[in-house]
Amino acid sequence: MISIISKEQPTPIIGTKDTELKYSLHIQYAGTVSTKEVVAFACKHTGMQSTAMKAALDSCCQTIELFLSMGYRVQLGELGTFFATTDSSTVYSKLMQVCRN
Repeated sequence: MISIISKEQPTPIIGTKDTELKYSLHIQYAGTVSTKEVVAFACKHTGMQSTAMKAALDSCCQTIELFLSMGYRVQLGELGTFFATTDSSTVYSKLMQVCRN
């Protein structure tokens, strides 16, 4: 579960010696899950074999990379939208690292 942590930050009020409190939100993650763990979890809930699930996930990652390299944005429902940026070679390598771990 993701916890939202608020941190008070005093901010000076211009023209006075007073300050007001402003809050910023920070997400506190529970940890990192590997591709292997995602595949195992998905297999338990779908009945698919782990090799088939891993192959499907790898294929999806390669397909995302292909569409990004062709200049498309890739929208994957609630997972998010992937798109290339000016430093897209970094994006591609990080995406492939995530998919292959």
